[in-house]
Amino acid sequence: MAAMSDWLASDPLRFASDATLAAVIAGALFLIAVVATLAERRRDKRKRIEQVGWMPWTPIALGSFFGGSVLFMLAVKSWFGG
Repeated sequence: MAAMSDWLASDPLRFASDATLAAVIAGALFLIAVVATLAERRRDKRKRIEQVGWMPWTPIALGSFFGGSVLFMLAVKSWFGG
């Protein structure tokens, strides 16, 4: 527990630029998109077809991929465009 509190006290993103923070959030959204895509694929390959899931994985994947793409493009524009 002490290691976690030391990490939180150091605050590694405190001096990060807005573009870097946008890129970090974009990375998290891309990770959510990958997990949602894998979950949708798992649901498509289930053995008992009558057990339909209730989580809308495809819209979650598309929405998080779109949001991550927009944030990443804005971060790259800010990094290289000045």
